[in-house]
Amino acid sequence: MFELRVLVGRSSFSWGNEIPFAVYGIDPQNPNAVAIGQPIEMKSEEMKGTGNKEPPVCFRLARSAAQSLMDELWSIGCRPNEEGSPGQLAAIRSHLEDMRAFAFKKAGVEMPRK
Repeated sequence: MFELRVLVGRSSFSWGNEIPFAVYGIDPQNPNAVAIGQPIEMKSEEMKGTGNKEPPVCFRLARSAAQSLMDELWSIGCRPNEEGSPGQLAAIRSHLEDMRAFAFKKAGVEMPRK
């Protein structure tokens, strides 16, 4: 089993809105061996009679490799479309509450009750 690594946006062959991906694997039994990912081929198939069947899995990533992929995407400017995770929003709310308390205290004014 190879330990997969994913590199994102590191190719000089990037055009328009495309993001290049390079996937390679390191064999823990042989650190001198590297498996190079090949292009994924898309194949058109009729979906008659399959109902709502899910498409087959084309590859799997270990959680650590998936986290690495997310970190790589973040490093080139890709962000989630949603407004933030619950943890992020809670941290922002807490920070804003601290800043409000600080501002009211600095101004010598009692902070209004919620």
